Amino acid sequence: MIPETTSFAAFFLAAFYSAVALFYLVFAKLRKREHRGDSMIHMGERYSRHWWNHLTFRFFRIAIWSVCVLRLSFPAIERWLVPVPSIQEDWIVFAGLWFLSLGFILAVCGSLSLSGAWRSGIDDAASEQLVTTQFYAFPGIRLSLACAWLS
Repeated sequence: MIPETTSFAAFFLAAFYSAVALFYLVFAKLRKREHRGDSMIHMGERYSRHWWNHLTFRFFRIAIWSVCVLRLSFPAIERWLVPVPSIQEDWIVFAGLWFLSLGFILAVCGSLSLSGAWRSGIDDAASEQLVTTQFYAFPGIRLSLACAWLS
């Protein structure tokens, strides 16, 4: 892989994960405002499996973002990321970045199509019905298979 591709991928990933974090921060804040100040993020009861799941996701989200941003200033971090030589090809890197972007676009479309029913976590007090339109009209197994194929 040529050094320019490595540099581009490092910059892209830092910018991408920063944009994703900013998008969901703003998205959650806007949803909270629309719901009269009620948070749309439900972590569950403290120390429950659901709570640990949210906490673990938060930890890895911050860790991944941090590594991507630090990698710009400290390229030596690259060797600790366990690169796999057989996939260090320019076209594979660009395909991965493309699929990453496509996945985010689909996630945003899915989140926006939920409108007021969007939540992070399980809200036992929610009164909305199950959403079965637009993206959610497809059976879950097909959507899961599509996501697995895109990964």
